Amino acid sequence: MRLLFARGEVLKYHLVTESLSFDRKALKSLTGVAAVVSDDYRFLLRIENIRHQKNLTPWLRRRQTVELDIPLRLRKSGPQQPTSAEFRELMRAARRGATGDALEVRIHNAAERAIVHTERYGFISATSVKTEGGALRSLLTGLSRRSPSLRLTLIGKNLATLKQVLSFSLPVQLSFYREGADLPAQAEQREMREVLVLSNISGPRLPFVEQNLDFWSRGLPGFRFRHVFGQLTKKRVEAALHQREWDCLIYRGHGRARTGGIFLELGDGLFRLPVLHLSLYMHLACMANFHKLELEDLPVSRLVTPTTLLTDFDDRRVLEIFFAKYRVSGSVDLAIRAVQAQFPRFVSIFAGSAGFSSTA
Repeated sequence: MRLLFARGEVLKYHLVTESLSFDRKALKSLTGVAAVVSDDYRFLLRIENIRHQKNLTPWLRRRQTVELDIPLRLRKSGPQQPTSAEFRELMRAARRGATGDALEVRIHNAAERAIVHTERYGFISATSVKTEGGALRSLLTGLSRRSPSLRLTLIGKNLATLKQVLSFSLPVQLSFYREGADLPAQAEQREMREVLVLSNISGPRLPFVEQNLDFWSRGLPGFRFRHVFGQLTKKRVEAALHQREWDCLIYRGHGRARTGGIFLELGDGLFRLPVLHLSLYMHLACMANFHKLELEDLPVSRLVTPTTLLTDFDDRRVLEIFFAKYRVSGSVDLAIRAVQAQFPRFVSIFAGSAGFSSTA
């Protein structure tokens, strides 16, 4: 992102609510650029030059505001100063609002080459590139620069290409599907209703895990939530997992990928998740050593997790977005896409019935 200069000084970045943006006395002493968000911190309204009161994102309209995630530390009264990295995310959100449909890119590994399909507005093209040597990175970087909203789907027999693409650090919505995995017919899928939430405060503090406890216990209309909170132990987690047949498991806390599976960092040590027959497992906040994760180690057929540690975000919004879309569409895939549109750092992995072993 380019730095802006005025009279030899670097302009500062600010974040203000819509109500505050109308109070020119409160903003009189500020210089630089400001992201104006709705009073509930859910939507980006515009980015403006404060001194000249100039809208720098004229393509954004009131009816076309962009839903986004604002770090919890910035949700305070008065003007706030986001870091350059945080403001970069706001700029990316504004660019997403400049286009309608996302550019769909599908990559299917074939030996040492990848078949890359791109689609938008009904037009489809395809090309073949080597997976090594920088050709794939160059292609995807060019596509991401031309399209503010890029949705990337990988198809393969292992997670090597997924990890390779993650190393490119591109602002894309990323999903992986195992090649040859069985996709159950929509009519045969069990409707999601039973949701287990594990909120673990063991380890380094994650402030958001201790917030919105009423929401996590109450859940959302149409779904039955069971919330287990505190410094969780292996005994408490095992008891909760076997309490009933769950449709969705949500883990809020520290965890890690290791050879052999996914482990939760509980108060009395590491706990390896057993094989679970769920529609979805959402691992929120932190999965250390993601590079060690392998398809055969997955205890679930479908996983959603952030690719980097998230220490300051409203994870309640992840669930509100997901279940609002799922309630309307009945599709887990479409609901995950809705989450990724606002939280692009979340990656989705679908292994199907072939993705994990019952003897794991």
